[in-house]
Amino acid sequence: MIKKSIDKFEKFCLVITVFSIFCIFIFNSLANYNRYYDVYYKNYDDLQHNYLVLQQQGTVTIEIIGDKVYPHLEILLNGESYKKFHNENTSVIMVKDGDVVQINGSMYNEDIQLKVVNVSYNVKLPQPPKTVYISRNIKTLSRVEI
Repeated sequence: MIKKSIDKFEKFCLVITVFSIFCIFIFNSLANYNRYYDVYYKNYDDLQHNYLVLQQQGTVTIEIIGDKVYPHLEILLNGESYKKFHNENTSVIMVKDGDVVQINGSMYNEDIQLKVVNVSYNVKLPQPPKTVYISRNIKTLSRVEI
């Protein structure tokens, strides 16, 4: 009788142990699957977002026509100072759709001619050879379209 009750208790403990291990295995599998699923799609969304950001940016190369250097000549992007030419005749700027590119030549008392010489493949406006003349003022080169 005692042996029979011990056998029943052992079977009960064995069934409970196997069931518990099975439940733990299923729970961990589901928890790790969801974790993998979230990480995979979060990284995928970030990848897509970075791809869109890269597609919405472009470059515009502006060149001063002539041999003279204008180190204080400024490129304004959306009304804010973005870059100066320093001792170079060309400057490459990063632009996004809708940006307004202006040139500030108000510090020089002479006429300056600038030209867009190159744009990245995705920039629709400005297109080379867009030329602008600056005469002691701030002049809008173009509104960027991508």
